[in-house]
Amino acid sequence: MLEGTKVLIVEDSPTQAEQLRYLLENRGFVVSHAEDGARALTYLQKQAPDLIITDIMMPEMDGYELTRRIKGDEDTRDIPVILLTMLSDPADVIKGLESGAENFVTKPYEEQHLLSRIEHILVNRELRKGGSPEDGGEVFFAGQKYHLTAERMQIIDFLLSTYETAINKNNQLEQEIIVRMRAEEELRRANTELEGFARTVSHDLKGPLAAVYAASEILSELVDEPVTDEVRADIRETTGVIGSSTLRSSALIDDILALAEAGQVPEHIEEVNVRDVVVQILKERASEIEERGIEVRLADDMGVLASNPTHIFQLFTNLIGNAIKHSDSPDPVIEVEFLGADEEGEHRYLVRDNGSGIPADQIDKIFIPFFKGESGGTGLGLATVDKIAGVYGGQVRAYNDNGACFEVMLNDFKQ
Repeated sequence: MLEGTKVLIVEDSPTQAEQLRYLLENRGFVVSHAEDGARALTYLQKQAPDLIITDIMMPEMDGYELTRRIKGDEDTRDIPVILLTMLSDPADVIKGLESGAENFVTKPYEEQHLLSRIEHILVNRELRKGGSPEDGGEVFFAGQKYHLTAERMQIIDFLLSTYETAINKNNQLEQEIIVRMRAEEELRRANTELEGFARTVSHDLKGPLAAVYAASEILSELVDEPVTDEVRADIRETTGVIGSSTLRSSALIDDILALAEAGQVPEHIEEVNVRDVVVQILKERASEIEERGIEVRLADDMGVLASNPTHIFQLFTNLIGNAIKHSDSPDPVIEVEFLGADEEGEHRYLVRDNGSGIPADQIDKIFIPFFKGESGGTGLGLATVDKIAGVYGGQVRAYNDNGACFEVMLNDFKQ
């Protein structure tokens, strides 16, 4: 119905004119452009478009004056006019009605909203052909008197467009508020992580480095001592301190790097057999599991997930390592279960132990980076799990049920 409709754009900004031309021509409209009101009136002396879309803020002759002249000419008065404006004062609406315009749309406009207003005007124009006009009247608003010559239905249309524009702007504002709130929450979270990182670097790394420095001082003194069994024992003890301190620092750095990489979009995706990954983790931790006398119950099938193998390894090695650390039951058991996948591709997993569980006052904090609770460690393992789950559009939740339970929801990664 709208294809082939002739539209005249009156816009002094070449960029905005071309943007509007592109939108309309892609929908089948035949578009002409006038750079200002004077050129538009010259154009109308030769051709009669089906619709005029004009900016309000233009030099020499604004959109209101142009519309008044169009509506004051017998040859052009029936051509509908849409005003494009960045103005938002209620008086602008009255001025639009006073000029005789059929509609107005605020800039920046949503393309679909503008197209719907165009269609509405053209359809109603056809429906009202042959109808009798009704006179307007005078309106006193904001200390000023306006004389409206528009028909009653034209006024109703104009006010409806005003209401629709207000709703549209309100919806945009709500979306902007939601986006801003999310951004602020992300900023708060990032600041929390940064504070935790600063504390960790200043405290957890400082301790091992201080121990290494002290050990090096001792070694420098022992070098000058006669080599006796006692000196050899002191050297072994001192080098042991250096070794353990270095390992602690290295482990912390590895955990920090893992956390930083966990939230990044993976470059490599493949079909990962999750059970195979878990079996590999259990093999690597076999001696620790055997030493603690832990019984591990592993599901026979854990499905296949479109994911990065390193991510899946990091996720389950942290959850299983956490379960091993907190297996304080006389008969410790760790279960790794597959709870299934739904039609939309969400996979659910459960890692649980039968230990004493998560303290109630800590359960809401355990995924915060660098939160250590009473267990020590770096406080980064569960934060890494949470970040990885987020990459796959999922989440992880913790609860107690005869031990600590961690339920993870992961979706196939869509590239």
